Amino acid sequence: MPGADFTRALVISTRSWSESSRIVTILSPDLGKFRAVCRGVQKPQGGMAAALEPITLSEIVLRQSSRGGMAHVSAADAVEYFACTKKSLIGLAVAGGLLELCETAMPENEPADAVFDHLLSLLNELETLLRQREHSERNAINLLWRGILVLSGDFGYGMQFETCVACGAVPHRAKGFCLAEGGPVCDACSVPNSLNWGPGTEEILRWLASAEDSALPARTIPRTQNREIRTLFERYFRFHVPGFDHLRSLDMLVAKRDQ
Repeated sequence: MPGADFTRALVISTRSWSESSRIVTILSPDLGKFRAVCRGVQKPQGGMAAALEPITLSEIVLRQSSRGGMAHVSAADAVEYFACTKKSLIGLAVAGGLLELCETAMPENEPADAVFDHLLSLLNELETLLRQREHSERNAINLLWRGILVLSGDFGYGMQFETCVACGAVPHRAKGFCLAEGGPVCDACSVPNSLNWGPGTEEILRWLASAEDSALPARTIPRTQNREIRTLFERYFRFHVPGFDHLRSLDMLVAKRDQ
């Protein structure tokens, strides 16, 4: 980054750095994912706090540190606050899960046009769903799984559910999913690092991977399949991404279900 940059960016996460300052992780199409310091943002008169909350699209001015460290945020204005998403436990879980995935699976300081465009589109669609209210919880979960499939392809960890990763056959029903190769394993093949799945999960994943966006609200995924899909995705990224554990934001879905 040169001495000063103006960029439109999504705020992925934030943490306190000092009594009045924060470190924010930001995703920009031209600058990629990076961390920056915002001094004084936590003071009552700071003025930039809302623009630097996670799940916010903001216009940000950055200045490079003269010592070669993290850039400094010198100005920030919120463009889209995603208010309905932030008021909903489901919205926070879904948006948080997508942002967590970007934070853990993406390299830093590399252009990320496709990731930014897809993530912003997913957040806009989630906001629209939650604003409509009817069936928004079911639709949001479907959007989450579809979003993870789309983003995983952008990260270079694409998954497919059509052909056996060992023999290339199109199985009537695969017995499991190969974590190493990112695809199904047919009954005739034996592949290490595979995860078995229950009846119906393979078909739902195939549908999620190929359905038009307009078709996502049309289906309710049973709770058992939702659990299996989450397990598959988290184990897949744990296998491929160093340091990945699980998507903590999705724990809120369990908490809501148990209420």
